[in-house]
Amino acid sequence: MPSSDCSLPSAILGRRGRANAFPLRDPLDNELLDETIGTGDGTTAAFQIRRLYDDDDRPYYRNYSIVTDLVVKVAGATKTSGVHYNEANGVVTFTGGNIPSGGQAVTVSCNVLILVRYDADYIPISLPVTVNSTQPIGSASFSLIEVPR
Repeated sequence: MPSSDCSLPSAILGRRGRANAFPLRDPLDNELLDETIGTGDGTTAAFQIRRLYDDDDRPYYRNYSIVTDLVVKVAGATKTSGVHYNEANGVVTFTGGNIPSGGQAVTVSCNVLILVRYDADYIPISLPVTVNSTQPIGSASFSLIEVPR
């Protein structure tokens, strides 16, 4: 029977430390709203879901492979999943006859998850003893690293 223990040690050990990645919703950056993922040219059918972090000197695109509540628009018109396009692993692929024409903006709105892994296979713990007490107080810290796709 699986354990219902939701403690930090269980979470880290359950993923075998840094060996396995898992999806995480970034509490500060987890939604795309009408994000442009490409412009139609009449032949390109597949578009990677991504966000542009616009920096004057070095713009950066962050690709996403895990999305929920996806809404795809072409030139502002909402398209239907399974009819106009399919999505798999963060790539929107338009079906035959539905490929965006030249100059049409392809935009998405969705919730995104990122793949992360723990930075270590163990949890460093410090156990200082408080003043006037023999009871130790435990503290632990850990880091998560994004796994690029």
